[in-house]
Amino acid sequence: MPPTGTHPAHLDKARRGPFGDALRQWRNLRRLSQLGLAEAAGVSSRHISFLELGRANPSREMVLHLSRALDVPLREQNGLLAAAGYAPAFATNQLDSQALDQVRTALRQVLKAHNPNPAMIVNRVGDVLEANSAAFGLLFAMVDANSPALDGGLNIHRLGFHPEGLQPRIRDWNSLAATLFHRLEQEANQRPFDDELRSIYDEVRSYLPNPDAPATGSAESATSELVATMELTNDDGVTLRFVSMIATLGTVYDVTLDELRIEILLALDDSTRAALAGLIHEPATSEPQGA
Repeated sequence: MPPTGTHPAHLDKARRGPFGDALRQWRNLRRLSQLGLAEAAGVSSRHISFLELGRANPSREMVLHLSRALDVPLREQNGLLAAAGYAPAFATNQLDSQALDQVRTALRQVLKAHNPNPAMIVNRVGDVLEANSAAFGLLFAMVDANSPALDGGLNIHRLGFHPEGLQPRIRDWNSLAATLFHRLEQEANQRPFDDELRSIYDEVRSYLPNPDAPATGSAESATSELVATMELTNDDGVTLRFVSMIATLGTVYDVTLDELRIEILLALDDSTRAALAGLIHEPATSEPQGA
């Protein structure tokens, strides 16, 4: 018999283990009921309830199955496995590791092929891991080497939002910032327990015109979050017009590769293409800085 005055729900909570709590958090973040998750995963809602309460232990396969049903990123899937007492399922190799030699070579070819359009490879928090010579000759060269926008290395979010980064050169920055911030917000929502990502999100938000205002993203703008138009003014006062696009890798089984993004600026007019044409004089890509 439970002690007098103790609600059974309190006992249920006390039974919960790390996996049960984590599963419930992810389910709530995805705005699914236990029944909704059960239907998505093809299991009984009773089993979902027992897992969350700690009254049943999941198999390794069940952890991965539920993770896929909840669209949990690979890094966090490893975390759910650890919470259930299992070893990670997905490797976390650095981009400069021998294990990713072939992938790194292919990615460098992709960057080189996009010259003279700036292109770069960034990780989940926006750190630039590789970039082609157009990115170095144009984007990064526009920022003073001693600028605080470069503190901690090249980060695409800090570079674009920091008032001593590219922000002063971007035409209609407030409008573009809303689009780019919404993109970052989507990433942060997808990885809600990622402290590093939350840190850069909070920093970027502090650079917005009204950082205390509600987030600017909307459901309507979500469909175009991977594409944005940007106009930059170079040192000669010429306006350069680009469309910014993001590409991701296909099905992968490595955390680092799952989190990589290829960001590309495609010239939109002849004057921009002419300004870019003289930039390709240095090595095609940078050395990787680690993932």
